[in-house]
Amino acid sequence: MSRTSSRYRHRRGHAHGYGDCWGWVPEEEFIKACKVNPRLRTRLNTFQKQMDTMGATGDDWIAIRPEWTTVDRIISKRKISDEREYFVKWKELPYDECSWEVKSDISIFQPQIERFNMIQSRGRKKLHAKNKTLNHDSKDPEHVKKELHQLDKNNEFEQLEIKKEFWQFDKTPEFLSGGKTIQSIAFLASLFEERTSPHLVIAPLSTLRNWEREFLTWAPQMNVVMYFGSAQARTVIRDYEFFFPKGKTKKHKKKSFQDAKLRKRAKRTKFDVLLTSYEMINMDSVSLKPINWKCMIVDEGHRLKNKESKLFLQLKLFNAKHRVLLTGTPLQLSMLIRTIHA
Repeated sequence: MSRTSSRYRHRRGHAHGYGDCWGWVPEEEFIKACKVNPRLRTRLNTFQKQMDTMGATGDDWIAIRPEWTTVDRIISKRKISDEREYFVKWKELPYDECSWEVKSDISIFQPQIERFNMIQSRGRKKLHAKNKTLNHDSKDPEHVKKELHQLDKNNEFEQLEIKKEFWQFDKTPEFLSGGKTIQSIAFLASLFEERTSPHLVIAPLSTLRNWEREFLTWAPQMNVVMYFGSAQARTVIRDYEFFFPKGKTKKHKKKSFQDAKLRKRAKRTKFDVLLTSYEMINMDSVSLKPINWKCMIVDEGHRLKNKESKLFLQLKLFNAKHRVLLTGTPLQLSMLIRTIHA
């Protein structure tokens, strides 16, 4: 796009992605539109500041980056008439820029389509397994406790082996900077193999992308979702990435769902791991607290040393079976124990 031309690429709207851009609009028309839509004026000013900061010529500027037309992940599908459409999240764009795309338009991104179908199939398996569990709720509670205790004992040996296996790896100099992250991912991946999820990873906002890349490298089989962004983007994530659509219940099994608690438990989490920041914990705790987390990992755990901090108090209210603190900063043992078991 030429700067001297004072023209801006026009999109058809949120119903389509950047691959469907179709024309140029003179700057004068944008300025007129800004009087009606103040938000557009803000975006225009931001764009002009970026251009000035870059000091780029018209030949250097790329109007639409290739990543913006590359499918990152598919989060839903629908059928209109005879055409299948997918709700697409584009690479390096937030969730509020997702768009519905006809299957034929994104056919080259077959791996992403197959991954979406694979995740959806997990949802059907989870529903079948959950229904089985609900139908056996009449089992004697004491007997269930004994079974769980035996399972915990068995898992202790397995987790010990995992720790031993990665201990030497973590001591290798070239991996010292990323050892904690990779170890944590390996641990969660082992739980995934046991069909244990969901897990919550809380880290500084600046490191979330790195966590995502490491999960893709070391545990690509896991469905990892990053939860951050604008209020609109987070709404899209909650609507499409948090839970599987409720399955239809057969008539003869209706009695199993009469109790309100069982109905709540029947809600099936779609992601295996949710990556989020400290800020999101404070802002969206209402949405995150109700989830029964299997494991909660807090990166830069030394930030929790103040037990009166808002983050500490919020995390105390979360329901997590296991809590793990990651830190490279020495901590007093008493403070560490207090934080984990608070």
